[in-house]
Amino acid sequence: MIIMKNFQKRNNFFYLLLTNSLILYGAIVNQWPIFLVIYGFWLETIIISIFETLKILFAKGENSKPPNITLATQHLLLKLGMLLFYLIFIVIFIGLLHSSKTDSIKILNAVYFRDKFFNAALLSMILGGLLNFIVIYWMELRTNFGAKHFFNFLDARTLTIHLVIVIGTFALDFADKNLLFNENLDKKYVFLSIFILVKTIADLVSIQFSNNEEDLPTTPNNYI
Repeated sequence: MIIMKNFQKRNNFFYLLLTNSLILYGAIVNQWPIFLVIYGFWLETIIISIFETLKILFAKGENSKPPNITLATQHLLLKLGMLLFYLIFIVIFIGLLHSSKTDSIKILNAVYFRDKFFNAALLSMILGGLLNFIVIYWMELRTNFGAKHFFNFLDARTLTIHLVIVIGTFALDFADKNLLFNENLDKKYVFLSIFILVKTIADLVSIQFSNNEEDLPTTPNNYI
């Protein structure tokens, strides 16, 4: 148990460091537009939601009888519906209002998987989620918790998307009207500072909850 928890902590913090580093590298070195930074985080949340759905589907603790198809389907539809709603705002308020023609080319390259570094970042997200699913969930948590335990409709990452869109958009509008920029470079850093701060806080909250998850008492098997 102690070895598993230590692995979980190292894996979570390594994943946090890796994803945030990839975001910064892409934004600074590859000159990603702000839209790609948020879009990448949105895709990461989609990937996490899919793995959450798989956890619900195969959970067999607390008298759950896998596959838990109904609850897993409800979770996936709710998450995808909410994330698609947020994607509309990301496209309109971040993509259309704050992207130049040059940015649009970079955005299309990433959307059509022509940006090798963006593809590498996406692959790291998938591998990180898969590692967590196999080593932490399948080998330990799957038998300890029931399907309802993994049903998280409103979590830290969902709140992060909301805060980043709202606060980030207001920050960009304020910066456009009140600050001087050099070819939008400083404006990107203003937004990135807010994004990385909010994302890191949300990830740390999620990691802390995940680290304490194994210490939670298993619900008695008294469900009908």
